[in-house]
Amino acid sequence: MACRAALRSLSSFRPPRTFSSFDVRAMSTGTFRALIVEKADKKAPAVATVKDFPRSALPIYEADGDDAVTVSVTHSSLNYKDGLVITGKPGVVKDLVIVPGIDFAGTVLESKNPKFKPGDQVVHTGWGVGERRWGGMSTLASSRGKWLLPLPDG
Repeated sequence: MACRAALRSLSSFRPPRTFSSFDVRAMSTGTFRALIVEKADKKAPAVATVKDFPRSALPIYEADGDDAVTVSVTHSSLNYKDGLVITGKPGVVKDLVIVPGIDFAGTVLESKNPKFKPGDQVVHTGWGVGERRWGGMSTLASSRGKWLLPLPDG
């Protein structure tokens, strides 16, 4: 039941309609919204909720280093793996706290990778996002630049 309520709550927020509008919430208030799945321990049931976080809570993974890219997420799909994570099925999630979403698309807000600059439209899929790394069911996401693909025009 908590998972259904979390999904309903997630569906109530609307990301920016255009890629050029960026993440107004993150830029003006320093916060972002995400569907987060948490477990008190490995045997506890998963609890999925939508929460607002300070922008400083967005994980920038140590290995990202000079390749870190922050993306304002405008689209993410709900896949079978995401359903397993949200409902707390064992075997998919590697951490006790995770933002699901094994893919996302959006606009670059910040980039240490010379291949991307703010305003670029990108897509990310795979590479453990939503399993070992916070995923796309969020208004902001962090990724390595080498894992992003430029979104083609049109």
